[in-house]
Amino acid sequence: EPELRVLCLHSFRTNAKILDVQLDMCGWRRRFPRVEFVVLDAPYACDDVDEAAMASPGNSGKPILEFFPKKDYGPYREWWNATADGEYRRLEKTLEHVAAFCRERGPFDGLL
Repeated sequence: EPELRVLCLHSFRTNAKILDVQLDMCGWRRRFPRVEFVVLDAPYACDDVDEAAMASPGNSGKPILEFFPKKDYGPYREWWNATADGEYRRLEKTLEHVAAFCRERGPFDGLL
């Protein structure tokens, strides 16, 4: 039984499956066997426009597309989107999503 449980939230336009692979690649599960890393998918799947933006030159999402192709790792996901004028669209629904997950699967001792 784990001594600690850590809720893990993946980065923008990746997903829980990708974060699982990243945790294994960096050896965290092996180095910390008494820690349970619990990953959660963001509530929103990227649409075709978002994915096209990820592939544009100079975009930081391009390596994600190359190393973690959608056909192998599933849809890329988002927590929210920030607009140019500073609005965080879908933030409230995302917070509700995380809170519901914590109620159902918690408690957690930390956050990654």
